[in-house]
Amino acid sequence: MILDKLVKAKWESRDPEVRKSAIDDMSDVQLIKELALNDEAAIVRQAAIRKVTDLSVLDTVIRREQEDDAVKETATQLFRQLVTGQKASNYDLDSRIQWTVKLDGDRLDAVATHGKEPELRLAAVGKIEREGLLGDIAINDEVRDVRLKAAEKLTQKSTLERVYKAARSKDKQVTRIAKDKLDAIVEAEERPAKVRAECDAICTKLSVFGRDNNTITSWEQEHAEYLRLKERWQAIAEYAEADCTERYTKAEQAFTSAYAEYEKQKAELEKREAELAPIRELKQQVCDKLEKIATDLEQRELIEDEESEKLSQTINEQQQQWQTGAAIDDAKEEQQWQTRYQKAFKSVTQQLKTLQSHYRVACKLEAICSEGDKLLSEDASLRGRHIKTLQERWSEIDFPKADLKFINDLKARFAELTQSIDAHRQEQDKQREQNVDTLKGYLQEAEKYLESGELHKAMPHENNARTLFAEIKGLSSKRYKALEKRVQAITTKIRELHNWEKWGDNLERERLCEEIEHLIENPDDNPEETARIIRDAQKTWKGLGTKGHSQALWERFNKACNEAYKPCKVYFEEQAQQRHQHFEQKQIICAELETFGEGIDWEQPDWKEIHHQVREFEKRWRNVGPTDRKQKKPLQTRFDAAMQPIDKRLDAERKSNLQFRERLTANVIKAHNIDDLSEAIEEVKKLQAQWHVTVPGSRKDERNLWKTFRKECDVVFDRRKQKQEERQQERQNHLNKKKEVCEQIEALGQLSGDELKSAKSKLRDLKSQWQAAGEVPKKALESIERRYHRALEQFDRQCQSEQASELHAQLEYLHQRAKLCAKLEHLAEASEEAVEAAKADWEAMPALLDKKVIKNITRRFDKACKMATTGKFNYSDEALAKRKELCIRIEILSGIDSPAEEAKARMAYQVARLSEAMQGGYSEPKNKVAEAQEIEQSFYLAGAVSAEQASQLNPRFLKARDAFYQVKDAAE
Repeated sequence: MILDKLVKAKWESRDPEVRKSAIDDMSDVQLIKELALNDEAAIVRQAAIRKVTDLSVLDTVIRREQEDDAVKETATQLFRQLVTGQKASNYDLDSRIQWTVKLDGDRLDAVATHGKEPELRLAAVGKIEREGLLGDIAINDEVRDVRLKAAEKLTQKSTLERVYKAARSKDKQVTRIAKDKLDAIVEAEERPAKVRAECDAICTKLSVFGRDNNTITSWEQEHAEYLRLKERWQAIAEYAEADCTERYTKAEQAFTSAYAEYEKQKAELEKREAELAPIRELKQQVCDKLEKIATDLEQRELIEDEESEKLSQTINEQQQQWQTGAAIDDAKEEQQWQTRYQKAFKSVTQQLKTLQSHYRVACKLEAICSEGDKLLSEDASLRGRHIKTLQERWSEIDFPKADLKFINDLKARFAELTQSIDAHRQEQDKQREQNVDTLKGYLQEAEKYLESGELHKAMPHENNARTLFAEIKGLSSKRYKALEKRVQAITTKIRELHNWEKWGDNLERERLCEEIEHLIENPDDNPEETARIIRDAQKTWKGLGTKGHSQALWERFNKACNEAYKPCKVYFEEQAQQRHQHFEQKQIICAELETFGEGIDWEQPDWKEIHHQVREFEKRWRNVGPTDRKQKKPLQTRFDAAMQPIDKRLDAERKSNLQFRERLTANVIKAHNIDDLSEAIEEVKKLQAQWHVTVPGSRKDERNLWKTFRKECDVVFDRRKQKQEERQQERQNHLNKKKEVCEQIEALGQLSGDELKSAKSKLRDLKSQWQAAGEVPKKALESIERRYHRALEQFDRQCQSEQASELHAQLEYLHQRAKLCAKLEHLAEASEEAVEAAKADWEAMPALLDKKVIKNITRRFDKACKMATTGKFNYSDEALAKRKELCIRIEILSGIDSPAEEAKARMAYQVARLSEAMQGGYSEPKNKVAEAQEIEQSFYLAGAVSAEQASQLNPRFLKARDAFYQVKDAAE
């Protein structure tokens, strides 16, 4: 015991080196903490700190203002390892999160970037305010929630732009957050000017409201516009400056005051309008009714008496209503109503009178035409006087001055009728002359045969002459008497000669018997011809008289005629039966037609069906064969009587439908003047839908009418076609504009350096121009969009390439500073001048941009200067281990082997990474270039090592680094 008291423990030794060596074997945690906090030697405190796992102790050491830098550095590194979870400890995640929320500065940054658990990094990100670090985390952190939280905290435009570019191809949510924040910043920057411009627009527009309003519509429109302006103002009110607010308030008060006065006057006016409404309504109804009648009459050319009577009654009723109605107390308005009424009443009465006169003219013309039709239909002898009489009556009629269709139709009908009558007259004259010539021929032949004594040859010619003479009509009395005299002379002479030739009749009778008997032996295939021959023979026999022949000869002739007629009798019986069947069929058709006519609902007729049925009846009637002559006329009369009322209705509907379609064509022509193309097309389509044929006219008329209608419709549709072509041209102009934008973006993608940086604002303008450009042709949409996005991607790649070059340059600048640090760290003896010279070199080096890097490398430089000045070189085992690990990492990344002595360490590192990946704590970085740059930066910022160690590690690291970039450049 005494010996123990006399022999002190090593940690109590006065020699710091002894106390330091004692710590390696020490297990007393409290004692280690005590030494770490209170030992007077920095190297002892540093050694004790390396064995401390209490974050409170480490935090106390770090916060001491007078603490040695090396001790602080050791405590800081150990604190980071424990808090981030990179070094095992008794602290669970919740405890480390509690510590994290207390941290700030570099320690908080370390947790945010190197914290093992995402929850830990989230807690650190929640406290970090440094934009650059938040941007790095938003880009590089492995966990989406951490990236999102970092992105949500960003506020600086430059950082947001960096995050947006880096994350656009790999993290849509971070990209969206960055873009939204950038848009908000741009909007905030542009807001003051926009707010003032919007305020000016609102106040300028509001200030003119209520000045020249003299109608309800203008007041209501301005009030509605005022409400919209008020909404626009409310959207910007919180951002508006005081003078804008004051200006808006004054304009609003002026308008609302004026509008209140207007509403007061409006209420008084509405009260008066309510009192006058019934009076106006009556006047409106009367005027509308008369104007509608006038409009309907404008579309007509004539009106029948029955309908005219009804219209006159309606007009009188409207006149009585007007006269019994009260007057409006406003003399000007009353005068306007009176003027409108008088104009409508005068128009209606004048048009009705005109249409009545047109109808009377039409009736007269129809009567003349009917007489002409009658002349053609009757088998009468026509003379030139007939046409002359009709023409004289026609010319006596007082025709309307207007160009009317029914007049033109009747004129055309009359002209055609007179031509037909004249042609028929000429045909009659021609036929009469031919008959006279034929008659003269018969007479000459008869006279010739009589002179030569050939009575029987003269008799047929005399018989034909008498028959033809009886049929000739229209001869002048002089010619008629001359021909009659010749016929009678021949007939008298034949009678005289006939008495002398009776004795020769038996010879003729013999000939007739032989002729009929020959017909029996050689029958004719034509029964009608056979019957004619038999009739002619019987007629000749009868002409020979009843005297002077034997009974036997008569019986012979009679028997032969009966035998020869048997085939004819069968044929004529069949013909009679067929005619009887035809008669019955026509009777049936007439009965069906009569039933059909009686069953038609003329109040709601189906015109197409009626017309179709009538056509079928006519077709069936025509296809039925002939009937007996005595039955033909009664049947035809019955059929015509049944068909006439239907034809009359069909004809009236045909004319009405024709007029309706002509009005449709006229309305289509009016639609040509509608300025709104959509409205015009809609109107034409409605008119097209109304086009329907109930009872068609002739094919030619129908074809011409439809052709005209379609031609007028096409005028409107051609306007649409023109509009479509203009719209297509407009889309083509938009496409050309977008092509220009693409060309400019492609040109920006070729820039570099400061020009590329300044091009970003130009790119925003080009994007705005792209968005502002309208629609392009559908066929070109995909290709121009693809070209636009390719141009943007090329610009981004150029920016990334420029950024990579800049980062590479920054790493090289960092490397130069690291070499200067290493030079000071390895100086055995350094004069004050040498240190000052190093500081001058330090200041002359190119500037670094990353504040954190500047801080860390500056700290290393300051320590190096201190070491060179004091001669106390503090080489850290931790820095050595860190550098070795970074060498292994860059060698793995470059795909080259590590030195043989480092094979075990490399394997241990890879196994640790594999284990961590299997547990979900580590994932292979996607961007190996970024990882290589982070390794390189960490190597330059690592703590000091001895010159010997640096001579081994530095070339090894640079070799692996160069190998990585060579492989990368070859791949690109």
